[in-house]
Amino acid sequence: MKKAYAFTVAMAAFASAFVLAVPAQAQTKVKIAYLRASQLVTHWHAEKLGLFKKEGLETEIINVNNGPAVAAAVASGSADVGWAGAVPIVYARAQNQPFKVFIAAGMESSDNWAVFIVASGRSGVKTIADLKGKTFVMNAVGAVCELQMRSHFKKAGIAFEDVKTIIAPFPQMLPNLELGNGDAACPIEPFVTQMRLGGKVNPVILARGNVPDMAEKKIVIPADAYFATETWLGKNPQAAAGLLRAMVAANKDLSTDMSKYRQYLMDEFKMPKDQAEGVEIFMNRGDQAPRVAQWQVLIDAMTEVGMMKQPIRAADIVFEHKN
Repeated sequence: MKKAYAFTVAMAAFASAFVLAVPAQAQTKVKIAYLRASQLVTHWHAEKLGLFKKEGLETEIINVNNGPAVAAAVASGSADVGWAGAVPIVYARAQNQPFKVFIAAGMESSDNWAVFIVASGRSGVKTIADLKGKTFVMNAVGAVCELQMRSHFKKAGIAFEDVKTIIAPFPQMLPNLELGNGDAACPIEPFVTQMRLGGKVNPVILARGNVPDMAEKKIVIPADAYFATETWLGKNPQAAAGLLRAMVAANKDLSTDMSKYRQYLMDEFKMPKDQAEGVEIFMNRGDQAPRVAQWQVLIDAMTEVGMMKQPIRAADIVFEHKN
């Protein structure tokens, strides 16, 4: 009996040692480049809920100033994945960068606005046409502001070159308008609401949307997305699919109680409660898988205003997830 007992104890100790020696399942580390904007809320919430971990992912946020800087980070390999406005992703692809979008983070429509053109009250600007000869604060050349400016200016009968431009990241647009460095800007949320409720800008909203007449033409257009190189996606299709599932699940949970979303604005963007409650929340509540037809709309718009000499094929920029 004593020998049997000793043998049992020894085997149990061996088994325990073996279990301890087996490493935990390795997680895939993904470095994601972001510019500071409200889309970070989805990432923070997915992280808080453990959704990335559930998918076998460990994510690291890399902060940069604008969409082209995100593209540069992905192209150089300092980031695996980038989140940016849809325009700089297409623009980079047109410059022969091997990018593909694999999450359609935001789809803009007339009931889900992503981008705005805003003038300061002190500028005296009341319409898009009034911007001629004024100074415009844009986030970057080859990014969402350029498409928005060119398309809305074209309808108003003025040219992109008719305004002076200065470059500043979205968080710096408010102080630039307050100081009088610029007369108008193209902010996204939550910075539009900060202009409305938290500063001395007395903003006049001149336009909404990437392109004009979105409501009348029932246009739905990609506003922002997650993308990576073809090489990374080819090697990491499961990680890409896991990121997609995590983002969809995070937005689904946020949609059940939008106070969670607004709490992130207060905690992470340091917005006062009245401003956080006033933000027009831009969120994709769908499956977020990119669609070729939707991206073709954006490519056509960029080509029409001269941002690209030759259009690219939408199929070349959309990564199709395999079931």
